[in-house]
Amino acid sequence: MSDLLPHIEVETSPNPRWLGSEASNANQSTPIFAAHGTHDDVVAPVLGVAARDFLSGRGYAVEWHDYVMPHSVCLEEVEDIGRWLRRVMAALDGATS
Repeated sequence: MSDLLPHIEVETSPNPRWLGSEASNANQSTPIFAAHGTHDDVVAPVLGVAARDFLSGRGYAVEWHDYVMPHSVCLEEVEDIGRWLRRVMAALDGATS
């Protein structure tokens, strides 16, 4: 089962240089959870939106969330990530049954 886990990249924004070389049919369907704080003073919220739009525009399935918070993590986000992971893992489990 561990080889079925989605690869998780942590980037502040997608880098077009690596996306071109890393994009393939194999990862086109990899689900992506993306989130950003609306009061982030470290990474401008517009960059989070640009990352989402960049990936969505290239056919990636991006589930987007924004939260009223600074450059941080909040309980609502952690709960959303948990729900998202359960959905992704259930879909993978169903695909291998």
